[in-house]
Amino acid sequence: MDEVSPREVLLKHGRWVGATEFAKLVAEKRSVSDRQAKTLISKAYFDREIRKHVFPDRTVIYGLAEFGPPTGEATHIDAGAPEVEWVRKGLEDLRFEFRFFREPTVKEVACRVGMRPEIVESVLYELAPKTGWEEPHENAEKMAVDVINLAGWLCWKQRNEQNPQMQALADREIGRASKETLRRAQKIVENYPDLVPSVSLQEIVWPEKTKSMWTEVFGSEAPSPFWETDAGFVSLEELSKKPAYRQLLRDF
Repeated sequence: MDEVSPREVLLKHGRWVGATEFAKLVAEKRSVSDRQAKTLISKAYFDREIRKHVFPDRTVIYGLAEFGPPTGEATHIDAGAPEVEWVRKGLEDLRFEFRFFREPTVKEVACRVGMRPEIVESVLYELAPKTGWEEPHENAEKMAVDVINLAGWLCWKQRNEQNPQMQALADREIGRASKETLRRAQKIVENYPDLVPSVSLQEIVWPEKTKSMWTEVFGSEAPSPFWETDAGFVSLEELSKKPAYRQLLRDF
């Protein structure tokens, strides 16, 4: 993957550019999705590598100091502006409403705060380096499974039980987790202990409340329970697809 930075993309472009076009340019140069490109741009702006201007009609453009002032009057979004705080609060409210199973979409936050999606999107990506928000993607359900199951292991660790085998499994699952997965799992443990699954050497089982919330958030049937295999804990549905385990499941 070409590691060209958003700043280098702007240098080659040579002039101020609209947010949508800039995201496409970065996505093309980095061979990433538009969503990932927006995250890279947001980080570059937060790190003061590039500049951003927002016109009175909320059109967002990006550039560099050496490009000079953009055409027309422009202003930065003030981090303390009411709109920014509304979006931040709307984001956090929805995260709790979804029990941290997944991130809210731009449209969901826009509906919650009563603002235009394009404005909300700009603010969300600007806040992303601090909030950790990113637009939900195709593997949102898989990540939610990892988050919920990890909450079970974090809860088990908190009990300080003396069980070397369980300790090894807990350390394995926690060690595999990304920072975002760990953050969301901790939120579940802290705020919704009744949703935390039970864990053992053989399986992970979700409470009925967790299954109901999953259906509410994703509109699909919850994948619990999960069985321990050589590849880690997998759902019964996944297990049934593995030839080596089909006979075992039939016998069981």
